[in-house]
Amino acid sequence: MSLAPPPPNPKLTLRLITAAWLLALIGAVALIVRYDEMPQHLLAYRSLVGQASRTVPKSPMMVARIALMGVAQLGAITAMAYSARNSGGWLRFWTYAAITAGAKTLFQCFGFAQEPEVDRTFFIATLLVVATFLAVAYALYKRHALKSPPPLGRERIWLGASLATWAFFASVASFV
Repeated sequence: MSLAPPPPNPKLTLRLITAAWLLALIGAVALIVRYDEMPQHLLAYRSLVGQASRTVPKSPMMVARIALMGVAQLGAITAMAYSARNSGGWLRFWTYAAITAGAKTLFQCFGFAQEPEVDRTFFIATLLVVATFLAVAYALYKRHALKSPPPLGRERIWLGASLATWAFFASVASFV
């Protein structure tokens, strides 16, 4: 009797990754709808170690960057999932990563430029989603489902473009 989980269902994987993209899209739409009611100065970086948080003037770029960083993460994850399409454990890992990135983007968009209590709630939800993903990834690792990663083919271009996009939007607030 094998302890290995059954191979992933490609249709279910596609649905879950699509759902992750939809979560990010819903978050982006929420930012667009709320743009006019946002304060004139927005929190750009939140320090987790007690340093002063950084604010920037409100602009379409500063608001859109929240959703676009999540979209770039999803692009990179989707490229990796595509490269892992024949590797059960890695395909599961990247599918869970996509769901995490979609939910994280949604929560960050919903919490962005809100009252402190609402923002804190979505921030905690974001941390819980990421912590859950880390636990799932660890379980996959312990089950030996994550053997050597599959090679990247043409996905390298997609992955590189996604990571460059993320880096741009992650650092754009530094130049304001």
